[in-house]
Amino acid sequence: MDVGDSETGIYLGKRGVVCIALRSVPCPLRPFRLASSRPLWYNDHVKTPVWHEVVRHFPSLTEALRRAYGDRLVAAVVFGSGARGDLSVSSDLDLLVVLNPCEADHRARLSFFWERVGEVLEGRFPIPLSPLILSVEEAQTFHPLWLDIVEAHRVLYDAGGVIARMEQQAQAYLRQGKVEAHSLGGRRYWRIRP
Repeated sequence: MDVGDSETGIYLGKRGVVCIALRSVPCPLRPFRLASSRPLWYNDHVKTPVWHEVVRHFPSLTEALRRAYGDRLVAAVVFGSGARGDLSVSSDLDLLVVLNPCEADHRARLSFFWERVGEVLEGRFPIPLSPLILSVEEAQTFHPLWLDIVEAHRVLYDAGGVIARMEQQAQAYLRQGKVEAHSLGGRRYWRIRP
């Protein structure tokens, strides 16, 4: 039997675990569709305070990328919780960076990123960055991650149209039924058909 305070929503749950019950607050939800997928729900009125702080730094992030990579920078996009707006203080910012040309060694890519971009933003950016650095060729090869990026992304820079092409390819795969969104245990994943 749970014992607690109905005013605060704090109670002692099973096995002596302290629990906090969140009260439901009515908020307007708007449906949207991804190509042929089922409707998904989101609420663009409820963005976390951390998200608002992070978005404020997007221009400085873009400028740091442009300075570091110069003409090699083809595209940069934030995806995941940073694009959806449900960041928390324990989140990281997923960042896809597309370069042309790009070092063959992934360690060299990350080292350069942290030396040139990470050091510039150190102490100024509110959450850790999680960069994925790809060549144009790698970015044009379909990967299930593109579906997650298409679903929730914010383009910082796309001089080469790589992100737009990635989005078109993912949307086409959804329309053709080559990929389907599924859920298991509250986590969503993509099933890819041959």
